[in-house]
Amino acid sequence: MKTELDDTILIRQYCDGNDEMLGLLFLRYHSLFMATSKKYFCNVACAEDVVQDVLLRFLSYRIEKRTELFSNIKSVKAFIYTAVRNMALDRIRKKKLIVTDLSNINLPDEDTDIYKNMIINYSLVGLSKNESIYFEEFLNEKSLDNISTKYRVAKSTVKNTIQNAKKKIINYYRNNHLEF
Repeated sequence: MKTELDDTILIRQYCDGNDEMLGLLFLRYHSLFMATSKKYFCNVACAEDVVQDVLLRFLSYRIEKRTELFSNIKSVKAFIYTAVRNMALDRIRKKKLIVTDLSNINLPDEDTDIYKNMIINYSLVGLSKNESIYFEEFLNEKSLDNISTKYRVAKSTVKNTIQNAKKKIINYYRNNHLEF
């Protein structure tokens, strides 16, 4: 409980314009934020970039925005954890990760726009058909509610399927020493 009180004091001072207090919070929970980011990226540098970008984003806010943002939160740690997770997911979406079965695609010999995207052959990764479909929908910024409604399955099923797909993709990249 003492940590929460300390967090509240630090965030209040940050909202009053003392940027160093936010830095102290990030140092306090750095390992948690890195672990969160590493769930989505095998490359430690990418994971670190996400954590630093969240810190920089918070530091760039004007005092009014800081006060508005942090005034009604119950746990500073949980709030920043969520910001790190969301930034990581946004990065993945921006990479336009495509989950597809490459057996039906004829790739041209020359370099084309297809190399701008990261392509995962789900048969190599071990994704089931549903895992690849739900994961691709999720990466295309569909909400869990939209996906569950579209495919007429429970939201919890979609969530669990997407989480399993993420784990398989990350394990595939780690096992094959590929950067993601």
